[in-house]
Amino acid sequence: EIIKCVDKILEIKACHTEALAEVSKNTESKKDFSPFSKAQNDKADSALDTSKLESKLDSLVYTLYNLTKDEIEIIKGK
Repeated sequence: EIIKCVDKILEIKACHTEALAEVSKNTESKKDFSPFSKAQNDKADSALDTSKLESKLDSLVYTLYNLTKDEIEIIKGK
C-alpha cells in the first residue's frame, strides 16, 4: 500500500513537471492570458494536488511503526 501511494505521488508529480514544461513552451509563443486558460490551469492544479495522498502515506507510515498520538504530534511539530 505504501509503495502504491508513493508511486502515485511520483507519477502525478512527473506528469505535472512535463505539463509545466509544455505550458511554459506554449505560453512563450502565444502569451495566452484569457480567463479560459486560467480556469484550465486551476482545474489542472487541483488534479495535481497530492496532499491527500501524502496524508494517506503519513498515516500508513505511522501505522507501520505503531506510533502513538503523542509521537505523531511530535513528528508533525505540534
